Amino acid sequence: MKKIILFGVNRHAIAINDFYMFFSRTNHQISHIFYPAGSHKHRDWWENGERKDKARDNIVDPMFDFQGKIIIWNNLEDHVLKTLDSIDFDYICLGNGNDTDQKKLIKRYGIEKFLFSEYG
Repeated sequence: MKKIILFGVNRHAIAINDFYMFFSRTNHQISHIFYPAGSHKHRDWWENGERKDKARDNIVDPMFDFQGKIIIWNNLEDHVLKTLDSIDFDYICLGNGNDTDQKKLIKRYGIEKFLFSEYG
């Protein structure tokens, strides 16, 4: 069983629900979710505790039963890298890899540790 990390940034946080729907139906263990802190225009679904993106209407898996660790982050070094360095994982899932913080993760852990999703 592969250990998966879901990582969201402000621009691509919606990918967390997409990755969750995909990997929760496979033989993977989603161990951690990193969600960006702060207010997101039209994306208050996470901060309000719904864990269900309204943009997906009813085509979404609610994340209420997620048993792993959820980390709300706003500082890559303090909230993300220290945690990732201390745990075992096989892949980090990213929205598209173009965000500045995503590029820092890729540089640190190597491209082979990443799975990408893109809308478009």
